[in-house]
Amino acid sequence: MNNRITYKGIDCFKLLAALGVVAIHSALPFFETIGRLGLPYFSTITSFFFFKHYLKLHTKKKKINYLKKFELRLIWLYLLWQILYIPLAIKNSKQFFIYNGFSFKSCLKYLFDLLFKLWPSNINGWFPSWYIIGMIFAIPFSIIAYKYIFQRNNYLYGFFCIMVEFYFVLCSGLGFWAQLNPIISPDSFPRFLIYIFFGFLLAKNLKVIRKFNFNTI
Repeated sequence: MNNRITYKGIDCFKLLAALGVVAIHSALPFFETIGRLGLPYFSTITSFFFFKHYLKLHTKKKKINYLKKFELRLIWLYLLWQILYIPLAIKNSKQFFIYNGFSFKSCLKYLFDLLFKLWPSNINGWFPSWYIIGMIFAIPFSIIAYKYIFQRNNYLYGFFCIMVEFYFVLCSGLGFWAQLNPIISPDSFPRFLIYIFFGFLLAKNLKVIRKFNFNTI
């Protein structure tokens, strides 16, 4: 406990980012645009603090237990959050199965919509609550993909994350490109991959970063 560090700058930006998220959903001019930085910031910082501890663990068992603890904390937070939206979730889920029928295929589609938040099903009750469930799946997915698919190659995995991000940029259209019809919604857990990887790199190279002084930055 004596080795704990308080990052005052991070706390200040967390407050600003939180206000920015409120600005997004209340459509405040200018602040709504600035608020778009909130999601990248929170997911990067969450990833940074997760890997800051995770990378110090030397056994597979300890890493798995820490990941479980992290996931359970997010799951409880999500379930408590969802209590408020159970009526809407039931209503939207009922409409989903009326439209799609009840079958094994429709159940798989229901699960897919829950994970990737495809419009217009909105089956979790309130669409903006996708952030928490997105982080629940994004962290373990990132670990598995980085370790087993990309064999811990930072360049290959980083390129993969950039391509995923570029896909979501094309889906947004940016007002002048031909907008793609997204197979996977930008409001889903793959959206976090590049930010989680960035947080991982910050945690992994923390000793190097601490050597930077203000003039260097």
